[in-house]
Amino acid sequence: MKFKLKHIIFPLFVLVLCSFMEFQDENKSNDETGFSKMCLKISNEYKTQIEHGNVFNNKTKKFFSLPEFSKILKTVSKYDLNKNVKFEVKESNIGKIQKIIWSNTKNNVDLRSIEKLTFKTSIEQEFSGGKIKNEFEIIDYLITRNQKPKKIYLRIIENEFEEITIDNVKYTGVFESRILGIDEAKEEFDKLLNKK
Repeated sequence: MKFKLKHIIFPLFVLVLCSFMEFQDENKSNDETGFSKMCLKISNEYKTQIEHGNVFNNKTKKFFSLPEFSKILKTVSKYDLNKNVKFEVKESNIGKIQKIIWSNTKNNVDLRSIEKLTFKTSIEQEFSGGKIKNEFEIIDYLITRNQKPKKIYLRIIENEFEEITIDNVKYTGVFESRILGIDEAKEEFDKLLNKK
């Protein structure tokens, strides 16, 4: 009897331990949104890129150089999760879209929620007589706050800046070259978002 009980308890203990470790890993990945890191990474890259592109401001109808725009991204990077505040995390997967929402449980703080959508797809196209298949990852962040700026929307494609809207001001990247299939990937993602 002792022999049988020992063989049952040990695998059960290992199973419980493994599921606990897996649960901790899931929580670890949800502790950070990646928003601040992404903004600072792109801001640092743009500081020295004078002739690689521009960013268009739809309100003033003016173009910013990348070094000028890097300052805006640096400022926006501070509107990420506050480590001293507890957030409720909800995660779901709908087809090709992974959705994570960090919601503040208190009403008297600046940051209400951060929503992160991650979309992965592959696009195959004809090019120079052959077929080219590219994989794409698009990340959308939507930050909702009680104080100004009240809404921040950021879109990143393949770890590169695409657009950001801060309240009612939209900034769009204007670059000379684009990866083949990137516009089709955007279109697919936007169609799925409109169906939600």
